[in-house]
Amino acid sequence: MLIHVDEYRNHRYTPFHLSLSMASSVAAFVGMFLLMVAITLVLRRYGVFSKDSAASLSAVLMRVIMPTVIFHSFARANPEIYQLMATGIVYMAELLSAVAAFIAGRWLLRLERTALGVFIIACTFGSTSLIGNSLVQILFKDDPTILSMSMIVGQFAFGIPTNTIGVILAMRFGALERRVPMKTLLLNFTRHPSVLALFAGIMWSLLGLPARGYGFDIILGTCTFI
Repeated sequence: MLIHVDEYRNHRYTPFHLSLSMASSVAAFVGMFLLMVAITLVLRRYGVFSKDSAASLSAVLMRVIMPTVIFHSFARANPEIYQLMATGIVYMAELLSAVAAFIAGRWLLRLERTALGVFIIACTFGSTSLIGNSLVQILFKDDPTILSMSMIVGQFAFGIPTNTIGVILAMRFGALERRVPMKTLLLNFTRHPSVLALFAGIMWSLLGLPARGYGFDIILGTCTFI
């Protein structure tokens, strides 16, 4: 459990105790992550997950779960100026990561096209979008300001690029044909469920549509349950 900030300011705890508390929280988070991986491997070992079910699981994830999570997150977002500035800084870092990954994968590792696409996406969006917000929620669960900023930056700095640039990269490098016409690529991109949910959630937030009330509780509540 994290030490409350007020208790630390009242000198009830030393910096050593605070560091120990954070280290304990990080260790618990790593343990939870490894446990999820272990459960997945056990389910695969007993045939619950298999290559035959991979296509169905992927379809449910990309066409149902991801779009509802994206819409729910962005529809409730209410970003401040300083949060958008932080988002811009993260954008630049992601762009530099993508360029560096492309250079390393193309000319140093000499990866083939599909492997290069996976390498770029993993280096640019992988770890941050997977565990970043969860780790912040564990380390700073008593600080609503940091939690709010983490959620907004996570949605706008990782959610938007992952479901726009990431989708384009996946389509570009994952296509069976060597060259995919840009018109076809953009058409498939605009029809992707995650992209449609992203734009719908952003418009919901920008228009200031209510998140509470008759009908709205049903829509956003369903997204929460999914």
